[in-house]
Amino acid sequence: MPENQHPAESTFGLHIDEEIARLAYRYYEEDGRPEGRAEEHWLRAQQEFHGPVPPWTAESGAGDA
Repeated sequence: MPENQHPAESTFGLHIDEEIARLAYRYYEEDGRPEGRAEEHWLRAQQEFHGPVPPWTAESGAGDA
């Protein structure tokens, strides 16, 4: 990673959240634009970039073990 590149930026120069949002929107479109499934699409897209979040981590919402 270049020295001046922010860690939240990909090699394409976009913030990872922007890339995740684009992928999540693609999933939304592919699923027929369903109502109420935004979080599902977002989490699915996140896993493409970061892999699954272990259940014992704070990010999973499980709290401290």
